[in-house]
Amino acid sequence: MLLGLGTLLGSREPSHRWPAIEPVDTSVTFTNPGAGDRDTPFTVAIRDASGTVLYSLECHNDNYDEESLIDFSGDFQCGLFSHGADSAEETDLNLLASQTRNEESADWFNRARMMAAQLHGDCARYPEYGSIRHFALRKMRITFSFTNVQWAAATSGPKLKQFTFRVTAVVNPSAQTAHAEQVHAPRPPPVCEPIA
Repeated sequence: MLLGLGTLLGSREPSHRWPAIEPVDTSVTFTNPGAGDRDTPFTVAIRDASGTVLYSLECHNDNYDEESLIDFSGDFQCGLFSHGADSAEETDLNLLASQTRNEESADWFNRARMMAAQLHGDCARYPEYGSIRHFALRKMRITFSFTNVQWAAATSGPKLKQFTFRVTAVVNPSAQTAHAEQVHAPRPPPVCEPIA
């Protein structure tokens, strides 16, 4: 009986008391993103009520070549990084990557990476992989939205001329995972999720 109780207790997910965040709502507009090998830099701090930085959200495109915790790629990609509340190993991880085999296998294989095709036509309306994406983790809900999308003439595939990126972060007590919860929407078809 004691063995059964120990097994039961041992199998329970440890409960975390993630600090509550102060809400975030900010945006930036990029014109001719990536043209001339330019980056699309965006950084925002997520703080607690006392002003202490808990996390930093950092975004770039595939032109970013500085040293970083992840390999940024695509037309726009973000990483969420912890500031000291975790072990040294966890602070190096992109918390927006769900703990699935695919998303842990490569920096580019998660919903925090945007390719132009994902914002074009029907692909933009694809749940959680198009123009609106939600990430639930650590007692918060982070929402990415891509709006004011304009297209440039291109010979092969859609090419972004402009887009506005908005990020919001709010308290979500039901989100108790260390990394972004896995979404239940099926992955989009290849036309909406190009690998390159």
